[in-house]
Amino acid sequence: MARFGGRGGRGFLTEEEKKNKPEITGKLLKRIFAYLLPYWKQLTVVVATIIISSVLAVYPTLLTGLIIDDGLIGRDFKKLVTLIGISFAVLLASNLVNVLQHYINVWVAHHIIYDMRNNMFAHLQKMSNRFFTTNKQGDIITRMTSDIDGVRRVVATSLTNIIQNVTTLLVALVAMYQKNWFLATLAFV
Repeated sequence: MARFGGRGGRGFLTEEEKKNKPEITGKLLKRIFAYLLPYWKQLTVVVATIIISSVLAVYPTLLTGLIIDDGLIGRDFKKLVTLIGISFAVLLASNLVNVLQHYINVWVAHHIIYDMRNNMFAHLQKMSNRFFTTNKQGDIITRMTSDIDGVRRVVATSLTNIIQNVTTLLVALVAMYQKNWFLATLAFV
């Protein structure tokens, strides 16, 4: 019996898929990290851009408060123009950092997928003829492409989204506590 799950209905699992679902073990994680390890420099840049992007994401809110308090209410036109200029520069910098992060992240994901496909092809070349006569070729190809596509989605989106959300939350909490610890605690609770 198929079961609905995941986003967009892509989570139908057959009984065979449920039975063959891999158990997450230390050996599996070590194998996964073996694919990530050659790209540790690029992944470090991705994490750095996520942190920079999270810090820059908080600034527009802080600048908006200054624009209203100091520029509009304080009737300081020069400060208002300066703060709007800074706000525009922060927005531009944030978008450029996001583009860089996305580019490197997709680059890493595609290279990992390339490595996995080459390893899988080399492994299939070593299989006996009996393997190909007892298993349906369509099932082998479907399993191979869907598993690799799942890895691509995790590397390209899920992993970075988790890191970005946690980092943004931490940066926002720090900014809130710097402004007013009582209101920040109240909001957090």
